Formats: sequence, structure tokens, C-alpha cells
Amino acid sequence: EKVYLHGLVRDEQGRKMSKSLDNIIDPLDMISVYGADATRLSLTIGSTPGNDSKLSEAKVAGYRNFTNKLWNISRFVFMSVEDVRHIDESELSPQTLADRWILSRFHTLQKEVTDHLESYEFSQAGEKLRDFTWGEFADWYLEIAKTQKGKTTDHILVYILERLLTYWHPFMPFVTEELWKQIDPHTLL
Repeated sequence: EKVYLHGLVRDEQGRKMSKSLDNIIDPLDMISVYGADATRLSLTIGSTPGNDSKLSEAKVAGYRNFTNKLWNISRFVFMSVEDVRHIDESELSPQTLADRWILSRFHTLQKEVTDHLESYEFSQAGEKLRDFTWGEFADWYLEIAKTQKGKTTDHILVYILERLLTYWHPFMPFVTEELWKQIDPHTLL
């Protein structure tokens, strides 16, 4: 029923990839070096329907770094939270301004990402997810969580991480599936 068109994938200088220019980046080579999730992200984020996009090994490596960041965020949550399990929204009781702020930002993110995905704006959805995951969740709330210990903080950490994994899953199915097993080993993501 629906067709999603994308432009040409060009090299980092904007040239069409071709054998004669010897500037082809083989996705299978990138997968073997950086992983399938990083390769998938590098082809999705930064591309818009019908427009050409640039691809370089450095871009794929950058998304491998982000994949590692998501892994490290998750490992931190799993190691610091006493009871890693599905957290229902009704179990949340934000106590601090930081708790309320991160939940507010996350609910805004959920709406924005859902709207982008429903409109087939995959790059914009991925960019918003990346900005929130790295900037607001990892660099801000996780740092606060290190000093603000307790059941409330634990619930918020797992609640947000669980839902981030579901949003990231279409973009990064392999890493998110492995991480999901730590939250619910009996179901697939």
C-alpha cells in the first residue's frame, strides 16, 4: 500500500558511489567491522525521503559509538537498580524536580517520535531519540540518579529505559533485543 523512496547514497564528498571512482562502501564490510545496528543507523539517520544522503566509514563508526552508549546506559541501569522488571506508569511517583522534568521530557519525546514514525520521518524520529537518549537521559538524569538513590529513581530509570528500547528497536534490533532480555527474558521485543 505504501512506498518509501530514498535518494542515492553518496560518499562523504557528495559524489555518487561507483566502482570507477573506487568510493563504494560495502554495507557487509561495515557490518563486519561496526555491526549491523550501527550500519542501519548510519543509513537511516540523516536521510530524508527522496533526497540523497552521504555515507562514510566515520559516520558508521559514530553510530557504533552511539550503540555502545546505549549498551552502557542500559548496563548502568541494570547494575544500579535493585529490581529490574517491567514498570507500569502507575508505579511511578516522581519525588524531585529532576524526576518530574525527565518524565515530562520523555512524554514529549514519545509524542514527537510517534508522530514522526507515523509520518515516515524516520530520520527525524531517530535524531530526537538520539538527542534524548544521550543528552537528557544519559548525560543528565543518569548523573542525578547516581546521587539520588531510591525506589522512585529506580522505577523511573527502568520505565524510561524499557520504553526507549522499544522505540530504538526498529532502528537497532540486535542490541535492543539483547538488552530487552535483561528486563523481560520471557518475551521478545
